[in-house]
Amino acid sequence: MRRNERGFTFWDVLLLLAAMGLLAVSAYLYFSDISLRRYVLGWQDADEARVKIGMMSATSGSVLRQVSVDIEFRSIKHNDDLYNYDTIVTGPDGHATIMLEDGSTIDLGPGSMIKLAFESKLSFDGISRAANVEVIAGNVSGQAKDAKIVLKTREGDIAIEKNRQQSIKVAAAPMVKPSARPKPVVTPVAPPGPAPEKPRPSPSPSPVVVPRPSPSPSPSPSVKPAIKQAAVKIQVLAPKAGDTFRLDNGAVVLEKAVKMQWKIQPIGTKARYILRHGTKGVLIDKPFVAEKENGTATVTLKSPGEYTFILNCEECPKERPVRVGARFVLEREYEGIEGLPPLVGGKVTDSNAYDGDQSQNFSITLRWKPVEGVEKYKIRIKDSQKATKYVLQRELEAPAYSFNKNKIYTGKAFYDITAETKSGFIATSPPLEFSFSFLPPNLVIPEDGAVVSKASFSSSDNTILITWQKTTFTQGYVFELGTDPDFKRIVISKNQKENFFVITAPSPGKYWWRVRSYSKNLSSPYSRANSLTITP
Repeated sequence: MRRNERGFTFWDVLLLLAAMGLLAVSAYLYFSDISLRRYVLGWQDADEARVKIGMMSATSGSVLRQVSVDIEFRSIKHNDDLYNYDTIVTGPDGHATIMLEDGSTIDLGPGSMIKLAFESKLSFDGISRAANVEVIAGNVSGQAKDAKIVLKTREGDIAIEKNRQQSIKVAAAPMVKPSARPKPVVTPVAPPGPAPEKPRPSPSPSPVVVPRPSPSPSPSPSVKPAIKQAAVKIQVLAPKAGDTFRLDNGAVVLEKAVKMQWKIQPIGTKARYILRHGTKGVLIDKPFVAEKENGTATVTLKSPGEYTFILNCEECPKERPVRVGARFVLEREYEGIEGLPPLVGGKVTDSNAYDGDQSQNFSITLRWKPVEGVEKYKIRIKDSQKATKYVLQRELEAPAYSFNKNKIYTGKAFYDITAETKSGFIATSPPLEFSFSFLPPNLVIPEDGAVVSKASFSSSDNTILITWQKTTFTQGYVFELGTDPDFKRIVISKNQKENFFVITAPSPGKYWWRVRSYSKNLSSPYSRANSLTITP
């Protein structure tokens, strides 16, 4: 074999060029992110079913859609997106118009059912999708624009070339029952003509009716032979579509264990279960072989949001996949903040009743237990339990909020606390309540209904001592003495710093006395009135 001046033969050069070409094609496929499993081997990726191929441009009457990962039909509205492997059904009064990405349209009349089954193809020009529509039943028409549309039916395929329009009508496939074995058709042979007059030595035998075997009935074109995948049944038992989960109240570890349950027939089926999060993508993609009909898997959810649980038959042909799924939600909010008793003036109390401490430093501190990993809290306060608007909202770094410093507050306030965790959950408190009453002092002496004679007055000062209990957060008291229980005729009205008053040389008669507390900005109601009778 001749070699060139570098010592290579013709076949050496040809093999080198082929290797370089193969390397170039491999590099192109790699950097173009083209899946060989999908376009060369024909495997279907899970994400192929979520490829948007158009939108629902018009609907009227009853129109339903089943996505490939769902197990039931749901309502679809005008302008909703459509995805590959979606199944569309119109009711007896329904009409629908689908607009594909290239502007082509597909119209469905009443009682129609189609499945969008676009196929991705790889060529030197890139990846393209063939607009294949499986027409199961009803009146369907298509208007192709930039690329042809193929309407696939049981009888065959109908291609609508670009810039063309065509309609078809497909009857629903009848239920095929096994027919009785056909009986053979007996066809008698015509009898022979009259015998000739000339006698013959031996007459011919009488004709015999010979049954003709009937041809085997040809199979109906609409009855297709059973295929293996038809026997595979997959059912999601839990969670159900639309289920909602929530973290446990007071949870410290922000995780939720959810048990996935399914049923697969027959035993030995190769399957795969997939768990996908709405924003984080695929979390679990695990193949397995069904060793028994009922299977379970417990997964730990660490992020709030929508999840999709998918079960897929791995050994079923791609043109007739067996695939079921269920969407469920892990709620973002959970009750994870525990309130602590509020402090008034640094202590737990709900009134200004005297407890041994005559503090005047009034302030309200609303408190709660801190949540691990939380950097900021939000408090909202309203003045009524039924109110929809909040009178105050604050963002805080500490698990406490102080207000009304040196300004007495009386009444009730309602508040709640929220905080966002690093993993995206929102911890909330139950509805919390604060109440404080600025009360009048309790009267001490003389007791209600007391009778005092002037003879019993002290001979030195001729006075009567009136006293009452102290109250906290108080600057002073107002003492009133009147000659009627409604205090329309007031004899004495005095501001007192201390919790007593001295009446000097009162005249005989019946009196009533009462006291109230006051601070810088607030006064308590008057105490109940005690009666006092002075006799000569």
